[in-house]
Amino acid sequence: MGHTLAIKALLIHSPLVGPSTLAPLGNELRARGFDVVVPDLRPALRVPGPHWRSILDLACAQGDSFEVLVGHSGAGVLLPSLADRLAPGVVAFVDAVVPADGPSHHPSHRFIEFIDTLPRNGPLLPPWHEWWDDDVMADLVPDAELRERIAADTPSVPRSFYDDHVPLPAGWMTGWGCCYLQLSPPYDDDCARADTYGWPTTRLDGRHLDVAVKPAEVASALDELIDRVRLR
Repeated sequence: MGHTLAIKALLIHSPLVGPSTLAPLGNELRARGFDVVVPDLRPALRVPGPHWRSILDLACAQGDSFEVLVGHSGAGVLLPSLADRLAPGVVAFVDAVVPADGPSHHPSHRFIEFIDTLPRNGPLLPPWHEWWDDDVMADLVPDAELRERIAADTPSVPRSFYDDHVPLPAGWMTGWGCCYLQLSPPYDDDCARADTYGWPTTRLDGRHLDVAVKPAEVASALDELIDRVRLR
């Protein structure tokens, strides 16, 4: 659906990948009348930690008049603090981590154990696309050119990124119009948590990187979900 007045939207990519994952979705939302910004947040990983704070600072440098804030994958951890700074009308989690209720978020022990099995280049983890076999990435992103483009701007994240507890503002679950769009089965628990928070939710039968692979389908579902929140 189109919008007669452009809705400003800030799209936040996962710290583990680059902005190319959300660029196709951004283009589709622009075609629907949104005024979209997809910042490159990778420079925040190249300065001294805590890196979550540098990411928030870089995201907030894009402006402060965004009505819609969208986060994909691991960016969900940062959305509560970012929303606390920007005060948008809608906060959309797209196949994203939804923090549990509490003063801060820290990765699960299972995730920490997993990343500590990965080979390191000094203090850096390997780029995210190297965490998986080639056939896994080919399944996530069947188009070879798009897959190469995503890999080309995927950073090497410092292992120390996962040592920090990311603070969560009190009452963040109800402070803004939060909603959840699930794309893939690994995010069942996060979508279920969004349900327990009382957020509007939508589920698509797809894959995690459909934000890049099927951006029109994702944009349509996200647009409808945003309207559901705005009309509440």
